[in-house]
Amino acid sequence: MTQPDVGEGLSAISSHHDHLLAELESSEGQLGPTLRAVYESGQQTDFMARLDGRIRAHDKDIERMCNHHYQGFIESVNELLKVRADARKLKVRVKEANDDVTGAAKQLVQKGDELIGLRTIEKNIAHTNEALLACLPVLELYAKLQDQLKNRRYYPALKSLEQLEHTQLPRVASYGFAAMMRTQIPKLRDSIKQASKQELTDFLENVRGESEKIGLLAMEQTRQRSNIQLAEEFELVEISSEVCNATVAVLRDS
Repeated sequence: MTQPDVGEGLSAISSHHDHLLAELESSEGQLGPTLRAVYESGQQTDFMARLDGRIRAHDKDIERMCNHHYQGFIESVNELLKVRADARKLKVRVKEANDDVTGAAKQLVQKGDELIGLRTIEKNIAHTNEALLACLPVLELYAKLQDQLKNRRYYPALKSLEQLEHTQLPRVASYGFAAMMRTQIPKLRDSIKQASKQELTDFLENVRGESEKIGLLAMEQTRQRSNIQLAEEFELVEISSEVCNATVAVLRDS
């Protein structure tokens, strides 16, 4: 065999081995046909040598790629560590901000509760003021009535009682003291009636007690002017006394 024929044979074998290695690299688990072709060719040693060479070449490629990307990887790790540190700082600031917001919210809620309480107090004061304005005329009239009774001014007291019953009390009928006053009105009216009758009785009794003195005085003055009709004057005095006595008795019986 000549030298060119040997070279062509080696080139053909090398090409065949390259083809088989390409199949091994690109196959997805179907290695049987490729390995059978290697064994059938009887060139296992040469093929293994080519396979080791291909493996070393790939290892160099991998090492070269790792060396190329290692600095980037280190920088990425450093950036990640910085990001983690910044994330921790941010977490602390977020927690502080959350605590501040929580504290402010609690104060806001507290102030809101205080405001609601103050609004309630304000409404109660307004309602109380309205109630006092409505009740004040009634209380003033009742005090005026008591003063009139104390001073024995029974006719004005009766007028005040009528005004209290028919004008003022209906305006405050929803209050408890108005019902109490209303129950006292018949008693007050009866008290005025009894006091008026007693005052009239006392007046008539005083008149009866003084009638004799008045008669004697009149008789004395008449006697000084004239002694005529003395008996008739005594009779007039007795008639006057009897009239007073009868009037007092009628008032007592009533």
